[in-house]
Amino acid sequence: MKNATLRFKKWLVVTAGLLFMASGASAATLLSETFATSLGSFTPVSVKGDQVWAWSSFSGTGFAKISGYASAPKLNEDWLVSPSMDFSDVQKANLSFQNCHKYGLYPTWNLTLWVTDSYTGGDIDSSKWTKFDFTYGTGNDYNFVSSGLIALDAYAGKENVRFAFRYKSDSAAINDAATWEIKDVLVESVVDEPVVQPTIVLSENFDKFTKGTLNSPDGTDVGTTMDTYTQTTGWSGTKVNQAGGVVKLGSSSGLGTIVTPSMDLSKDGGKFYVSFKAAAWRNDSPTIKLLVNGVEATTVSGLPIDTPYVLVSYGPVEVTGGTSQTVLTIAGNQASKGRFFLDSLVISQRQIASNTPVAALTGAAFDAEVGATVSKQLTLTGTNLTGNLTVALVNTVGTAFNTKITSVPAADVIDSAGYELQVNYVPTAVGNDTAVITISGGGLAEAITATVTGKAWQAVEVADLGALRAAYDAAPTDETTIYRVTGEAIMSFKHSSGNSKYFQDSKGGVLIYDTKGLITTDLNVGDGVKNLTGTFDTYGGVMELIPVKNATVNSSNNTLTPVELTIAEYKANKDKYESMLIRLNQLTNVSGKTTWGTAKTNFNFTDGKDTLVLRTNYTGLDYMTAETNIPVGAVNYVALALEYNGTVQFFPRSLTDINVTTALPKRPAAQASLNVFGSNGQLTVVAKQGQVIEVYNVLGRKVTTVVAHEGNNNLSLTPSQLYLVRVGKTTTKIVL
Repeated sequence: MKNATLRFKKWLVVTAGLLFMASGASAATLLSETFATSLGSFTPVSVKGDQVWAWSSFSGTGFAKISGYASAPKLNEDWLVSPSMDFSDVQKANLSFQNCHKYGLYPTWNLTLWVTDSYTGGDIDSSKWTKFDFTYGTGNDYNFVSSGLIALDAYAGKENVRFAFRYKSDSAAINDAATWEIKDVLVESVVDEPVVQPTIVLSENFDKFTKGTLNSPDGTDVGTTMDTYTQTTGWSGTKVNQAGGVVKLGSSSGLGTIVTPSMDLSKDGGKFYVSFKAAAWRNDSPTIKLLVNGVEATTVSGLPIDTPYVLVSYGPVEVTGGTSQTVLTIAGNQASKGRFFLDSLVISQRQIASNTPVAALTGAAFDAEVGATVSKQLTLTGTNLTGNLTVALVNTVGTAFNTKITSVPAADVIDSAGYELQVNYVPTAVGNDTAVITISGGGLAEAITATVTGKAWQAVEVADLGALRAAYDAAPTDETTIYRVTGEAIMSFKHSSGNSKYFQDSKGGVLIYDTKGLITTDLNVGDGVKNLTGTFDTYGGVMELIPVKNATVNSSNNTLTPVELTIAEYKANKDKYESMLIRLNQLTNVSGKTTWGTAKTNFNFTDGKDTLVLRTNYTGLDYMTAETNIPVGAVNYVALALEYNGTVQFFPRSLTDINVTTALPKRPAAQASLNVFGSNGQLTVVAKQGQVIEVYNVLGRKVTTVVAHEGNNNLSLTPSQLYLVRVGKTTTKIVL
């Protein structure tokens, strides 16, 4: 058990974070810089290195950007300094900005924020600047996150206040050469206005989770017996382990969740605050989710991902959607590599008088292709309203947002579920859009507002996966351009790790890596999909397409015939066949291992002339057991082609890909000029992309219809039967 002193320290950390909510505030803008078209009034100052702060943009969004990577990591130190601000008549002020970074594993060392009141230009003396903390992005993508409010109250009364973003990179390792992007910088003065002090509704310090340590959590999942370990009853969870006084949530491939008891959080329009301490498992996702009654309310990013583990305080995080029976779920961002630690959880709410009219509305972020329409339902809640509410929407940037509702009956809002206010995003040009929704009337003392933001993009269309590969080869470091593959690609394999999906057509293959779960359609092997849309990324030299939208099934039950290769042919054309099904014949295991085992492992195989690495690339494949023997002698393998940092590899998808004996369909010499051929129930139709293949039996009944991909289309039919095969206006008779 933790002692009373430690328990008090944990309480002090959390309650201190709640103090700023003891007063409301009105704000006046002191500095606003979006970096929409340039670095504006900010000044870049280079201390060392050739890489410097510069303006950049993507899809119409401008930002300040710096990267210490130029063909290799470089040594740099660069400052981006704000203009001078006069705080002579300012008592309190807050700084905020949007930021994201990628590739740097240690942002707190190299990406920092500093403030001073003594800088007048020229060289920078860092000893006269003070470092301030802020919230970082995930480090894995270019999704901007808010820095949070950074209090500049210590500089009240000063006449020359500046802040700066300091960037450092090191030539020793690529992990010390991040790309950092910043936009929407805002400094506001704050005038206090008294409001109601928040009251703690639930507090849990997890002191009873005594077994294990941070480095070695206890192995027993206590998710179904949580009440044994908590101060109050009614808790539940999944993948919950003790870790020496804190909670460890999730496994390497299982989502961890913890669910509070039911609470009455209906006051203050359902708005409440959550504070906690957290850290991510080493190098797992640094983001966790907060769900209210099962619906995702917000995410918290920037959890530390390094050892030794140090849990960092977060919050108070403002959350909306509270009801008279609210359960809060804190969950990992993803099932695979989404583990995290949790401690010192406090939930509080302002206990506004029961007869005070209140309302709440939370904004949303939209993402849409130019010309498309995306609609979202924003939940408007309220209590004690005395009349209808008026809805007004003002587009502050662009004209893409609209809502047809201008008035909402109070009764609809007061309903426990609230009122679903539909907001539409209809972008007509690439770029970013913003609108402010104002809710007034109904007895509210003052109007409430919610901001909606939109990102509009336009895809570059390519015909097939071969053209997609050509675009990647032309610019392998481009991770911002969005591409759409207009032709059909067939799925050959999927795995829950990263929501990975492999697709191929006659021109090439691609790995879809979908950690955000944007492809929600339940796709199966053999499904054909058109209009795969996403951006490039690279892992170990493998081209990945990161989706930006969902994909739908265009055809089903397609049969994929692997390309038959020798090891030498495969190695000589590894990029051509990457992520495609290949067949390698008469391979012998020379790894010295006799079973596949359960871990992701490399095995060496030979065809008598060359050697190749077989990689059990994912956990849980049906042949990956300690008891399943590797075939003795030379056998045939079907596998997906991949590589890792230049090493050519392949991996069987399942047991059926190992020791394959089925003969591949071959075109007989007598059929060399034909486009329809086959035998033993295996039909091959040579067709063009998009042609319709129809197969009829001898009675004239349609057996199957397939939309062709370019080249050979292979279908399995009942053998020893007469079939009529129609492609376009041509009909061919064949006996299989």
